[in-house]
Amino acid sequence: MRINIGAVLIGLGGLAGFGSLTGVGGEEAASPRSTAGIFPSGSAKSLTVPTVEALVRQLGAPDYRLREQAAQQLEEAGPAILPQLRQARRQTQDLEIQRRLETLIARLERSRLLEPTRLTAQLESVTAEQAIAFLARHSGYAITLVQPEEPPFDLRRHRQPRYNFRWDNTPFWQAVDQVTNAGGGGQVQIAPHGLIQLIRSHHYNPFCAYTGPFRCVATNIQVTRSLLLEPLDPKEGHPVSQELTLSVQVCAEPKVPLLGLKTIQVVQAIDDEGHQLSSDEAKGQEGKLNDGPRGELLTDECHELSFSVLGTAFLPPVSRTATHLKRLKLRVWVRYVQDTLTDIVIDEPHKAVGRTFRGRRYSLGVHKFEKVEVPDPVNPGKLHQGYRLSLQWEDRLQRKEKDEDVRAVATISAPWQLLELSDTAGRCYYLHDTTLQSDDGHLKRFEVVLMPYPDDEMNKAGQRLVNRPGPPARLVLYDWVVGTHPLTFEFKNLPLP
Repeated sequence: MRINIGAVLIGLGGLAGFGSLTGVGGEEAASPRSTAGIFPSGSAKSLTVPTVEALVRQLGAPDYRLREQAAQQLEEAGPAILPQLRQARRQTQDLEIQRRLETLIARLERSRLLEPTRLTAQLESVTAEQAIAFLARHSGYAITLVQPEEPPFDLRRHRQPRYNFRWDNTPFWQAVDQVTNAGGGGQVQIAPHGLIQLIRSHHYNPFCAYTGPFRCVATNIQVTRSLLLEPLDPKEGHPVSQELTLSVQVCAEPKVPLLGLKTIQVVQAIDDEGHQLSSDEAKGQEGKLNDGPRGELLTDECHELSFSVLGTAFLPPVSRTATHLKRLKLRVWVRYVQDTLTDIVIDEPHKAVGRTFRGRRYSLGVHKFEKVEVPDPVNPGKLHQGYRLSLQWEDRLQRKEKDEDVRAVATISAPWQLLELSDTAGRCYYLHDTTLQSDDGHLKRFEVVLMPYPDDEMNKAGQRLVNRPGPPARLVLYDWVVGTHPLTFEFKNLPLP
């Protein structure tokens, strides 16, 4: 899945005291005594290649029970067999096998996205930056450290503390927090191309919860009390109302681009006085959202992608004498990009000026394709060369819905996020800037500036964290398959204002 993502800040704990950081492909991060691996879910059953091939053929068996048995065994094997299933789908001519493979691939791909990246390792006597570099290399995510302009001390003259870490099938975010909490505080910035930048600071997040590849941070609790002055009932006096809200931040591993939250519900809340503050409004809502294996193909408005989204939960009222919530369980529905479908492919886009291309759903007109120089944000005297494209995008399905009153489809508010410009080797440019020139809902005209990644995105050893693309050779417009998934997070001992 190739998607241009906007930069976003994610709060993390503990980066103080870090030195330079080696990213993916950098120097050996951990001691020789460390061992590690990425492991799938423990419920997955490994199958040999001949067994997978035999089970695929069994999907077309005359006996329905044999077909169902084969599908169940393949699904239990987990996402590891996805390459074989995709190859079998391309090669088979049996329509029943094709249909069942399509369903299996969709389910396993969804399972792959919603399973956390897990690590099993024992690191002994490593520095914090070595442990982070180890996580980067074994998770597949590019990570680098951003030092403050004035570090609190000269790291070269001070011996950095060393730590021991033991992970046994530990999810990625929990492993990251264990390492970062060994310091004093920090933040993470995820760049448009997925590079995770650890920014040193002295702040941390004490209230975090995890599920799958998601991490939820409780950021703020606010109590609002109001007193009605009039009209006044002499018998009851002035009525007092109270509203308690909790702000949360949900972030995902870079493999799961987020579109936003649909809703947040309180499943259970218990204060320190033992009062049960459960909300009846949370009951019976889960079934109202599409959570099928294929997700939903753009049935709601799709806003900008990110790896972090904010939301607010409305909590039941608490007594004035309560000091904290001993237990708070939330159910959060997230919308994420489950898959991307190729809609339009334009080879040699610099030769496509003045032409309009039609795909399954969209039309794309190329009005301008030119080189542009953009000042470096840190050093304005340094210029980087990129490309400016003027495009006219049309959603023909949305226009049909508007003209013929058919079933509603999604409104794409930022179609430039569906674009990908790459060189002959598939190395991509990132979305630097956009200018919306006209907007008629289903018809938008806009300009985008697409840039290669800066030269300075390297680790200390001089190894590039992200490969710079060559001359642009292909422009692709994608479509999104959107999934909705319920998450449950639990917090303990949240203080009340």
